[in-house]
Amino acid sequence: MRDRFIIDEGQTVCVRRRTVPEPVPMFQIKNQLGSGGFGAVYEALKINSKTKSDETVVLKLERADAEYPQLKIEYTIYTKLHDRQSKKLRNFAFFHRFACDVELQSKEVVDDPRLPDFGQVKFRGPQSFNILALEKLGPDLLTILKYAKANDFYLLNKHYNQKYNKGLSFTTVINTGEQIFSALEYLHSKNLLHRDIKPQNILTGRDDRKQNIFLVDFGLSKCYRNGMKEMPDEHKHGPGTDFYKSINITSPSKDQRENISSASLRDDCISAIYVLIELYKGELPWGKYDRSQKKKIYEMKEALLNEKKWKAEFPELLPLCPVLEDLHVLQFGETPPYRDIKQTFDAMKTHRNYRQDEYLDWLIEENGFDILWQPKITKRRTC
Repeated sequence: MRDRFIIDEGQTVCVRRRTVPEPVPMFQIKNQLGSGGFGAVYEALKINSKTKSDETVVLKLERADAEYPQLKIEYTIYTKLHDRQSKKLRNFAFFHRFACDVELQSKEVVDDPRLPDFGQVKFRGPQSFNILALEKLGPDLLTILKYAKANDFYLLNKHYNQKYNKGLSFTTVINTGEQIFSALEYLHSKNLLHRDIKPQNILTGRDDRKQNIFLVDFGLSKCYRNGMKEMPDEHKHGPGTDFYKSINITSPSKDQRENISSASLRDDCISAIYVLIELYKGELPWGKYDRSQKKKIYEMKEALLNEKKWKAEFPELLPLCPVLEDLHVLQFGETPPYRDIKQTFDAMKTHRNYRQDEYLDWLIEENGFDILWQPKITKRRTC
């Protein structure tokens, strides 16, 4: 029998262990971060935390009977990515750390009439759930970009190329890209594909790891190699977010699918380049189009394979154009040229618009991004 979790009337998540007769309090719910048909995501306090930095955690809940369960996949991947017992784990960048000894278990939710006060998902009677407890990270890149645009950061920061660079600074885009590709190289070395690279799934750190970038949300990830056996190309649409999918795994219309490929290593990297373009410009070149306009979006992605597009709209990022071209022509099972990509980023650091005395925009206090790391006040509704 596995440990069972319950939420009592005080919104305390308890674990019911086989060796202890009464439930043991483990987390105190603070607020809900998100929800869906799968379950919910909460911010919570870890009871009896040994250090202040480990006090706040993220709890991901998922119905045990979900048709497409994701938490078990995420748990397996996080376990594969790093050794939980490693002494270096605390300073290990790129991926979430587990927040406690109990990561993935069966959970029982007791119906509580006060749950809707927090805007939480209301369940009728006891329900069986999976729960994954992870460290609390900082805001995602989309949140940071939206804040920058809302406050005309490109004017405040006096971006050198204000006509095109209306998102984060060129320096931040390069340093962020370098970290993202280092994370992807490590992820791929573990025989794993992410398959949903986008700004929402790239988070910043907190406290002494605020300068680090983290890839999160591995619910759509897949193991592409088992021993010496690699997964076959099934030539069909895979999961992911349409705006960030490469043209290798999409088609201009439902009737044109003859050249489509399944997602592979190259496609994670192509999605990452799309992310960097968005961070630089403030939006994707095709961001104003509706998802249903597949042909137009496809054509605009295809146009990125031509240097003229880069010279006209984001000249500072021009060295990434040949990188995108090289990734695009890779065969399904080929490994991306990570070393060449790293050298490209190193070369871009010699650009006259790269500020050697800066690193990431949100690390500079006067830029005002610190507000995004401050705790949000949750107002409780009254009945």
